[in-house]
Formats: sequence, structure tokens, C-alpha cells
Amino acid sequence: MPWRNGSPINMEGLAVKTSMNRKWIAGWLLLAGILAFGACKHAPADESTENLQRPEKEAAGKEVRRSRSATVRSLQLQVLESFPVKIGVALSGVLPDGCTRIEEIETIREGNDFHLRLYTERPADAMCTMALVPFEQTVTIDTAGLPPGGYTVHAGELTATFRLGSSDGRSSDFAPKQRVTENPQTP
Repeated sequence: MPWRNGSPINMEGLAVKTSMNRKWIAGWLLLAGILAFGACKHAPADESTENLQRPEKEAAGKEVRRSRSATVRSLQLQVLESFPVKIGVALSGVLPDGCTRIEEIETIREGNDFHLRLYTERPADAMCTMALVPFEQTVTIDTAGLPPGGYTVHAGELTATFRLGSSDGRSSDFAPKQRVTENPQTP
């Protein structure tokens, strides 16, 4: 029987204690592994926007994610000198990181409302700067054939309105009535 400081050592108790220590250490290692794995998972896109992230392939074979992650902070209407009259919509805002870029701006007309949807894309596995990146884009709205009346342009949470004077598209009949709303959450 082994001796320790002049007294015998209880080997059965030592075996039980070692077994409990191993289980305790294994439990802590399992918990640490779960936490580490969870921290590596990509954070979801902003829940306030429609999440359209889906993997797509570029021509070079790299996977990209498409979403609507651009934040519009300013919306201004401009009358373009053309016949028939066209309205320029100047958008400015921020992108969530240095890899995201605006891929497409879709214009949808519903009655007297024009909805602008900004689609962004970024490489799926890219390491990017985590700083907001400003953008400025201009979209043209063709008013040819539209009946006289008031129209509203929506981009994100912002709106601006304009009024057409006649349906023949003459720029002299354009009566500007513009209300620009700026997003108060500027950096």
C-alpha cells in the first residue's frame, strides 16, 4: 500500500476524485468549444430590412451574398432638362462595410408611388473593413405618359413628392412640389 507522509493513501478515493476532475474539465472544454463555434458564425443582416441574402456565383466563380443592406440617409429630387420630363433622384447613404457595393437599384411604380429598392452584394467569405462606407447614386424616373397629379418617391424610410402639370411631358408644365425628408441618424 502506498504511503504518504507516514500514512497510507486511499487509492479508491483518489481514482474517484481524478474521474470527477476529468469530467469537470471535459465539460468546461465542451462549453468553451460551443462558445467559440458560436462566435465564428456570421451575424445576420439588419432585421429591419427584408433579408434577401442568397449565395450567387460571379463570373470568376466566387460566391457573393445579395441583400438590401444599404441605408439611405438622404433623398432629393431634381428636374432633368429633357423632353419628356424626367425626374432625377439623388440618393446618399452608407454601406455596412468596405466590401459591400450597390449592385442594382430597382424602381417599382404602384399607382402614384415610386419605390426604389437598393440591392447590395459582397463576397461571401471576404475579410472586410468594419466601417460604414458612404455612397451617392442617382436614379432617373421617366414621367412620359403619366397623368397630371402628385407623385411620391420612397427609398428606405425616406420620401419626397413632386407634381406633374400635364401628361404631354413638356418640362414647362412641371410644377415642382418637393418635400425632402432626411434621416436623422447621420453619423
